[in-house]
Amino acid sequence: MTKQSELLALAKLRQRTRHPGYKYIGDYHAGAYECDFVSPYTKTAGNVDAEIMVMLQDWASDGFLSGPLHEPSVRLGHSPSLPTNRNLIRLLKTTFGLTLPDVYGTNLFPFVKPGDMSGDIPERDMVAAARQFALPQILIVSSKLVICLGLATFNALRQVCDLSAIRPIESAIESNFDIGTIRVWCQAHTGARGQNNRNKGGVDRVSEDWRKMKANFSSTGNRAFQRGAGLRTVQATHCETGRKIIKVPNRTPPVTLTENRMNIFILNNKKFERRHREIYPLDDKLKGFPVYDYDHEQAGRNSDLARIKPGDFALVFGKDRRVKDIFRVTGTKRDYAPDFGKKVFVIFGEHFGTLVQPIKYPDFIAINGLSCSRVNAKNNFTIGMIVTGCTNSQYKSLNELKTRWQPTPLTRSG
Repeated sequence: MTKQSELLALAKLRQRTRHPGYKYIGDYHAGAYECDFVSPYTKTAGNVDAEIMVMLQDWASDGFLSGPLHEPSVRLGHSPSLPTNRNLIRLLKTTFGLTLPDVYGTNLFPFVKPGDMSGDIPERDMVAAARQFALPQILIVSSKLVICLGLATFNALRQVCDLSAIRPIESAIESNFDIGTIRVWCQAHTGARGQNNRNKGGVDRVSEDWRKMKANFSSTGNRAFQRGAGLRTVQATHCETGRKIIKVPNRTPPVTLTENRMNIFILNNKKFERRHREIYPLDDKLKGFPVYDYDHEQAGRNSDLARIKPGDFALVFGKDRRVKDIFRVTGTKRDYAPDFGKKVFVIFGEHFGTLVQPIKYPDFIAINGLSCSRVNAKNNFTIGMIVTGCTNSQYKSLNELKTRWQPTPLTRSG
C-alpha cells in the first residue's frame, strides 16, 4: 500500500466513525464539505512526502458549518481569511520559506464540535482522536518535524505516547519530544487568541519560538533548513492534485548511544512468528537486520512502538516466549510486506549480542531489574499487547550490561 492508500483508509474510517456529542463533516449542505481525507485541511496541505507536518486542533464547528455554504472551505479545505490560517501561512513562509502545499496539514480532532469555532473539546475526546487518527497519520507520512498548534493538541499527542501533559504553553514549547525519529514540537495556536496570549505585552514571542524550533531542527542533522543552505529538492506528489512539488530528501540520523540511557524494547512475535530476515532485505543505509514489523493500526494500539529510536535495544520473542538475540536499533523505515500485500514499518538493528542462554521474557525483565510499561504483576504481556518499553535501573554502563551477553555472529537466516 502507498501512503495515499493508507491515508485514504484512515479517511474512510473517519467517515464511518460516530462520536457521541459531535456531528460529522458530511452532515452539512448535502455533504459539500466531505472529502477523502481525515481532515479537509489536507486538500491544500497535502504533501505526503513533506519534511514538516502541521497538526491543528479541529477543523470547524457546528455554528460555522450550519451557516451559508463557505466556498473556500469546500475548495481549499480551509478559510484563508481566518487568523489561524493567515498566521500559519505567514510563519511557515518567514521561518522555513514554505507554503501550505509544501507541508502536510491535518487536524487532530476530525469531528465537528458543537457551538462556535472558539469552543473547547474535552481532553478525553482529544486523546481518543489522537490515538485513532493523529498518531497513525504521523507514522504514515513520517515527516521529520510535527508542529502541534496549541496546548490541547500537543498534550493529547503526548498522552497517547505515554507522556504526561505539560502546562503552561511556555513550558510545552520548551518540551519537544520524539516519536521514533520524528520530532514533535508545540507552538502557540495560530488563532487570534493563541497569538495574543503568547505575545502579551506587545512582545513578538511567537516568531522567536519558531526561530528556535527551526534552529533545533537544523542542529539535529537535517541540513535542509540551515541558514543560507536553501532547499535541496527532488520531486514528490501532492496527495490530491497529483502535481509535482518539492521535497527535501530523507536523511537517516546517525546512531548515538548514551552510556547511562538504556531503553530496552521487548517485541511480541508469538502469533505469526514472522521470519523478518527472510521477508525483508538487509538495508545498506540503516546498516542492520530487519528485526520486527508493524502497521499503523498496531501502532495506534501500542504507543511504545513510536518511542523506539536509533540506539535503543530490541529483543523479540516467539511462541516459546523466550528472548535470545539483542539488537541495537539503527532506524525504522517503510517497506512492502509481500505476505500482507501492503506497506508496513520495519525496525532495523545491528546485532549487539546473544544471551548466554535463551530465557523467557518475564524472567529476563526480572533478572535484569527492568521497569517495563503495561506488563502485569508477573511481567507478562496483556491481551493485544505487542511491545513493552523498558528502562534499565541495574546496570550503569553498556560494558557492564554486555558482560551478560555473548557477541555471537548472526547470519542472514539466523
